[in-house]
Amino acid sequence: MSRSKTYLVGLALAVGLSAPRPAAAQTVCTDYISTLPITITASGTYCLTQSINTNIGLGSAISVTGGSSVVIDLRGFTINNLAGGTSSLSTGIAATNKQGITIRNGRITYFRVGIWLAGVPQSNRGHLIEDVEIQFVQYSGILMNATGSRVRNCTVRRAGSAEQPAIGIEVDGSGNVIEGNLIADFVGPYSRAMDVYGDHHLVVGNRVTGIATYGLMMTNSPTTKYRDNLVNGSATPYEGGIDAGNNQ
Repeated sequence: MSRSKTYLVGLALAVGLSAPRPAAAQTVCTDYISTLPITITASGTYCLTQSINTNIGLGSAISVTGGSSVVIDLRGFTINNLAGGTSSLSTGIAATNKQGITIRNGRITYFRVGIWLAGVPQSNRGHLIEDVEIQFVQYSGILMNATGSRVRNCTVRRAGSAEQPAIGIEVDGSGNVIEGNLIADFVGPYSRAMDVYGDHHLVVGNRVTGIATYGLMMTNSPTTKYRDNLVNGSATPYEGGIDAGNNQ
């Protein structure tokens, strides 16, 4: 290749590498949440405007009772229920028998359950929980009984107490994907990082540390496949399911 051609190819590559990339799509909010508790009754994208301290002993900070394709974007803020007390029976975000709920991008702290998407799997489906950090919960970070839903890139830590064993992520239903989550540093005995029920789930690329008893429990889901997970410090790292490789 001639020098001129080499120069032109190099210039083209340099321009291509330095050219600005398209900006990531920003959430378009249709409604805003500035106080809690709140009940969502219609479809839309609901965005927190600030971190919010609550005092909920029973019930949910955010309840979804109507609409479909509801998006709850925490926008990097925190829902904090420290004032509710250690014996609180509250939930951070809850819905029953809904479709297409997305919860993303923020923190939920000091509830009994962080996120609870309950119901019959045939009616409760198509959810996405991503990039949410849940901490200081008494019982569970994420509870989901659904079909065709995803929990990805979430963190659950400092769950349970000396009297209360905890579950980081509990999933039931069919065909759900639990991927890329960190579950760590639980308090108290007999806790489980993940408890999986139902059929044909995929458990991929999760990280578990600081949970003394159980890592990934799939004894109630013999058709679940798990791969590329890493568990450190649990007496029983894996139980049940189908080992699809590279689990340590």
